[in-house]
Order: sequence, then structure tokens, then C-alpha cells
Amino acid sequence: MLRLIILLGMLLALAACGTPTPTPRTMPAEITGVEVEVLESQPVQVVAFVSGGLGDGCTSLGPISQARSGSTIELTVNATHSGAEACTMIYQTFEERIPLEGEFAPGQYTLIVNGSAHSFTV
Repeated sequence: MLRLIILLGMLLALAACGTPTPTPRTMPAEITGVEVEVLESQPVQVVAFVSGGLGDGCTSLGPISQARSGSTIELTVNATHSGAEACTMIYQTFEERIPLEGEFAPGQYTLIVNGSAHSFTV
């Protein structure tokens, strides 16, 4: 019985000294291209085609959010890194089709993707 208690104590001590759990982190994704397409539909729909890159094998495309203020639409395209210390150095590319929210009356609009502005006309 004493041996079992000592063994359990040693196992608990070893488990406490294990490697720390990686902490994922989110940051803006690298954007390499933005195209805007105004669809011939009623009501008018607008789609942003966003392409970019992810720096290594531990990084994946993260959440995409959008906000609108008048004729300015802002997209935030994030990347999420797993937090791992060792990652493959494989540059990954992505292409996303993002429908823009809201109504689009005829006029000039500005789409801002991760800080880069792109104008389009409806």
C-alpha cells in the first residue's frame, strides 16, 4: 500500500512538471488581394473576395467580422496561431468569399479590409 501511495505521489509530481499548454493568439491576417463584386440582384448584394496568407503551419484563418457606418464597411479578417513553439514553415494561402451585410443604394462605398481601403460603386 505504501508503495502505491509513493508511486501516485511521484506520478502527480511528474504531471505538475509537464509542458505548459500552448496559448492560442489571434491577430490580423495578411491580406494580399481584395476584389468587390456587385451582384445583379434585387435587392443589390455585394460580395468581397479576400485573399491572403498565413505565415506557418500553426496558423489558421480565424474569425471574420464586419461593421458598417454609412457608406463605409470595415472587414476584420483574423488569423489564429495555435501557440505552439514548433511549427512547419509552410506559407498557406486562403481565399474567402464574404457577403457584405446591409442594403446598398446606388452610390460610392468604401470597403476597408484590415486597414486597407477599396472603393466601389453600386
